[in-house]
Amino acid sequence: MKFGNNFPTVEEVKNTDIVDYLQSLGFKPAKIIRYNHWYLSPFRDEKTPSFKVNQSMNRWYDFGDGKGGNIIDFGILYHHCSVGEFLKKMNTSFSFRQQNIEPNNEDDDAKKIKVITAKEISSLVLIRYLHKRRISLDLASNFCKEIDYELYCKRYYALGFINDAGGFELCSEKFKGGSSPKDITVIKIDAETLTVFEGFFNFLSYLTIHQKQEQPKTDFLI
Repeated sequence: MKFGNNFPTVEEVKNTDIVDYLQSLGFKPAKIIRYNHWYLSPFRDEKTPSFKVNQSMNRWYDFGDGKGGNIIDFGILYHHCSVGEFLKKMNTSFSFRQQNIEPNNEDDDAKKIKVITAKEISSLVLIRYLHKRRISLDLASNFCKEIDYELYCKRYYALGFINDAGGFELCSEKFKGGSSPKDITVIKIDAETLTVFEGFFNFLSYLTIHQKQEQPKTDFLI
């Protein structure tokens, strides 16, 4: 997108690719996992990336601060300015890629994961996979379901971990993905600290390590 001398509209700015904009500011992703670009947070010094941009959704989330949103939300926090001031900043000679918003077609629908059923874990394949990851079935069953899902008109099953919006993060030995809607998962026990995990298997492994110890007094964000 090249704004030139024309003042950009709010919608034009919102549709600006966040990854492209971060690159213009000098920020490069530390790692990329499918649509997710992970950065060292632009808001503070850190050694472990905790700032995520989902390029497909064109949204960001800072796990360290618990904040997120669109590019305008980012801009007013990063530049310490108002919405109007940020729109003026975007009226520059920079050229940004704008996210294409197209109506869904049949090919797009085929790419989406459709959850068919969610039930208690019973598949021997998934139980063996848990054993391989050193996670007990009892522990996994407290947080996960066996998900039967459809992708590209074919049926599959995987371990599913529900998020706060009702979607599932899915994982099996040969697949990792998620169903819509995408969101984080917060498990609260009214603690004074927060422990952040990139994926639900990291969370389960953490609990496994602490099973025989005193349970950690912390909230969890996955």
